[in-house]
Amino acid sequence: MAAINPRRWAYIMDPADYAPFALLFARDGTDSALQTGETIAAFTLNPSPAAVSAGFSISTEAGKAPVLSGDIIAFWARFTGAANSSPAFEAPGTEMAVEVTITTSTGRIMQRTGLIPAGQR
Repeated sequence: MAAINPRRWAYIMDPADYAPFALLFARDGTDSALQTGETIAAFTLNPSPAAVSAGFSISTEAGKAPVLSGDIIAFWARFTGAANSSPAFEAPGTEMAVEVTITTSTGRIMQRTGLIPAGQR
């Protein structure tokens, strides 16, 4: 599935990084995902098959597992050790896609795609 209007993080993730990320679902006109009075009831995060093949993963460790805090979904991401020497990351430009699916308090289901740039730093 192609990302439509994906969100791109400015941070370029080095394959050796183990880093936190956050995705805000605002009601201030920057994102139409949530309506007034609506909240996020549930969510899932799924790296794309290409990201998984590149060694990218979302942590499920205690204290670093994905968490919902109000309108913010926070998660930690990392690569396997083999990615550190992969030629795919010699220069920034490779993007790891993470599909975020939310279910709202009113039962609506929506998806957004986040793109995390990756490369040796």
